[in-house]
Amino acid sequence: MTPESLMNNPRFQQFLDMIQAEMDRRRPDLVHRTAALDAERNTLMGKCAGWMESLSVPHLPHAVRSDLVRQYDAAKQRITQIDGDRSRLAIEQEEWQQVVEPRAVAEALANLHDVLEQDNCSAGNIHLAHHIEGIYCDDVGNVTIRTCKLGALAGAVEVFREAVDATDFQAGVEQKPIYRSRRLTYRDIQGTVESLDEADALNDFAIDPGRFDGLGPEWFQEDVFHVPERLSWVEAHAVEIAQFRLRTHLSIAKVALEFDVSDPTIKAALKIAKEQHGIDATGREVSKPSRKHWAKEHAQEVAEFLNRPGVMVKDAIEHFRKDEGTIRAARKFAAQAMPEGSDDSPARDRRKPPHRTGDAA
Repeated sequence: MTPESLMNNPRFQQFLDMIQAEMDRRRPDLVHRTAALDAERNTLMGKCAGWMESLSVPHLPHAVRSDLVRQYDAAKQRITQIDGDRSRLAIEQEEWQQVVEPRAVAEALANLHDVLEQDNCSAGNIHLAHHIEGIYCDDVGNVTIRTCKLGALAGAVEVFREAVDATDFQAGVEQKPIYRSRRLTYRDIQGTVESLDEADALNDFAIDPGRFDGLGPEWFQEDVFHVPERLSWVEAHAVEIAQFRLRTHLSIAKVALEFDVSDPTIKAALKIAKEQHGIDATGREVSKPSRKHWAKEHAQEVAEFLNRPGVMVKDAIEHFRKDEGTIRAARKFAAQAMPEGSDDSPARDRRKPPHRTGDAA
């Protein structure tokens, strides 16, 4: 981000126009006052010139001369006052123009960008305090960041401050803050600024909790973020666990093994799924009826697996993630479906080596 890119941004120009309009509203007679003082001074200077010419007459009556001298002195005093007023107005005009000088504002914003990119928490904190009035949190997870639009304008806060109760630091914010802004501590930021005086000035403003008091709500922008409620592991996985059990018909213990948690954790998740999401996967009946049903539906698959060379029932238990009774039931269903003596009949239990008769000598 560079000052040039900011100055070419339409939103930046709209912001400057807003500031200029406020300045014109607050000092609508500044130009007219200056013009009126200049006109009055020119008139008095002309009169003084005429009076000086009259006073140069040798035989001017004493009374007339005294009157002319009195008027001349009064005019000169008024001219001196006008010069003082004119100087003060010029200084005031210059100060107001410096507040809204485009490049100065753009450089201040670009500097904030550069400071935040640096690895300097103290400098970042102080500079952000010139832009952020406060961060307010409520008890339902809403976080409101209240930013002052005048943060990049040197001296603008004092210029636009209204005479209001300093305790009204919210300036119309509807959100009720939990805490009043606390006073920050003085930070060592000398390495990020050109002089010690600049560091002191930045700190003095930033550490004042009432630095933005008196500004109207039009000078603030509020961004509201919501912090989502943090769910426990059980709450976050309740639906997943319930759907998994309904799909697999596994017991509580086996579901616990699948998710690498304890049995009470699975029970708590199933309870939440039932009460909060309407998914009922509780009770033994979810897994019990599935044994025979599963064994019958997967009988052929189990038989084919057991017919592989070297495969035993324990291998099928691990492969299908079923208990021994379910695997044997599936094998039985497969045997009943096969014609007697078929080569594709399921293998017998291979937990024990088959009996082998000795060969004839």
